[in-house]
Amino acid sequence: MIRVHTKATGFPGGDVTYFHYFAGPGAATLAEATEGVARVRAFWLQAAARCANTMIWQPTPTVDVIDPVSGDITSQFTVTPVVSVGGSLAGDRMPGQTCAVAQYLTGVFLNGRQVRGRSFIGTVVEANSDSNGRPDSTVVANTISAGQKLAVQVLTPLTHVVYHRTNAHGNGSAVSVAGYSCNTEWGLVRHRMTKGF
Repeated sequence: MIRVHTKATGFPGGDVTYFHYFAGPGAATLAEATEGVARVRAFWLQAAARCANTMIWQPTPTVDVIDPVSGDITSQFTVTPVVSVGGSLAGDRMPGQTCAVAQYLTGVFLNGRQVRGRSFIGTVVEANSDSNGRPDSTVVANTISAGQKLAVQVLTPLTHVVYHRTNAHGNGSAVSVAGYSCNTEWGLVRHRMTKGF
């Protein structure tokens, strides 16, 4: 399994690091690492269309190879750097670190709950809210489209996965993403390291 990092700047209070996970059919390869970074950049390029123009996302060229069971980094690949992505919208920003929430659905249930991942996409502008103060239909559609970019092959076959782990070391797994959605409420980034999967 590989882990792609993205550094985001423009949030109030500091930078944020996002993680996205992918798995191939066997041992990780440089081609898969390059594919993962390309898909993550495509995700941010789509997502940026509904975000403030103060935001910048930079997928990093160092890609971790992770043992999904232990969660340990076993090696790394360095890929050709990609161009950063900037937000598109001017106008008043929403308060604080308000974001759309992309959800990665697996259809796999453990202990009565679906294994799923998410990414907080922001900061957004006031015009993105509907009359009830929720993400408008354009934001919802764009967020779903952004998520789907993580599953679209550029050159190399690769599966977008959610990294699931219990609190016990050595109990993790990579669960394939089956679909994408958007939370109907705004989310709030509370940590500098987000668990975007």
